[in-house]
Amino acid sequence: MTQISSADMIQQKMRRVRYQMDQDVEDLKDSAATLFDYHYYLTKYPAATLIAAGVLGYLIVPAIRKQEIVQLAPRQFEELLSRSSAESKEQQKTVTNWIVAGISAIALKSITNAAMSYTTSYLDQYLKSATNTPYSRRTEHEESER
Repeated sequence: MTQISSADMIQQKMRRVRYQMDQDVEDLKDSAATLFDYHYYLTKYPAATLIAAGVLGYLIVPAIRKQEIVQLAPRQFEELLSRSSAESKEQQKTVTNWIVAGISAIALKSITNAAMSYTTSYLDQYLKSATNTPYSRRTEHEESER
């Protein structure tokens, strides 16, 4: 009888352990959900949340630099202007080259598609005339109905 009671006690302890494990897992799920819920932090720590949002915004948004006013002599201004116009001419040449390359690629693709279409239709006509059979073959059952 003592063996039965000890087996019953072990089973009872195992049930308690399982129940406690289930409770621990539920508590862990709830705490993980709370950890990633911003509403919790917003209601529990509103000042800290606002400070954290401000710091995050400061780090993400780049600082706007103040523009400095520079006094240039007329000769320096002309040199700067000629340098910038030379750079813009180079940029225009580069853009023009890209546009020409794009149009050439489109034209080449169109010509290739037209050639392939012409070739397939020519081959289709050639094969039809060479075999003297319609393009879609009829089954024996369809032929017997005619």
